[in-house]
Amino acid sequence: MYTSGELARKCNVSRRTVQYYDQCGLLTASRTPTDQRQYNDADVQRLREILAYRNLGFSLKEVKRIITNQNSSKYLLSLITSQQDNLTDKVAKLNQQIASLDFLKKQFNKYGYFPGNIAEGVAYLMDQAQRLRRLRIKMIVIGLILDICLWGSVCYVVLQKANLWYLGIGLIVSLILGYYITMTYFHHSCYLCPNCHSTFTVPFKNWFFAKHTPNTRHLKCSHCHQVNYCIEEFKK
Repeated sequence: MYTSGELARKCNVSRRTVQYYDQCGLLTASRTPTDQRQYNDADVQRLREILAYRNLGFSLKEVKRIITNQNSSKYLLSLITSQQDNLTDKVAKLNQQIASLDFLKKQFNKYGYFPGNIAEGVAYLMDQAQRLRRLRIKMIVIGLILDICLWGSVCYVVLQKANLWYLGIGLIVSLILGYYITMTYFHHSCYLCPNCHSTFTVPFKNWFFAKHTPNTRHLKCSHCHQVNYCIEEFKK
């Protein structure tokens, strides 16, 4: 026979846990003449089962129904399925939180502070960053097509001594593509001021001739009127 403390030590839990499970009806102790709780080997096995189910995430109410209905396999299976669904949802949420924290960390490491309005939600800002990345990839692809059209027409005319009309056509196509990628990028770009953290846009002339890096442009904020290298963001 085991006292509450001995049972607790045997199953690596606290004495208070044993007593609480007893109060909940999960364990049933016999009493000594001095009203001391006593447990047998069956109680040891029962407590280990309770702890195993608790480690799987089942509530005490669910555990009680499981251990008091050992032959109810359908009920146990339904609980397992439900618990799997709950844990899958939690894992998905945790993965999203990890991705959001990773995004924030990268932004801090890149800019020294968090660009964007966090009140919009990190998921929204991550989506905007992804949209900007896709826009840049699109511009690179169109730029490559532009180069192929331009230099392809030049090489064809020079090597094949073809009519200059081919060069003219190549120039026209290149100009159209160049205008398209420039205006598309301009209309989908806005900028975050590192001084007042406001988002703003600028006229095309200021945008086009501004000094820039891959992620910033040297612009004057329309809110605080400070001139800084402002962070480029996607604008719908």
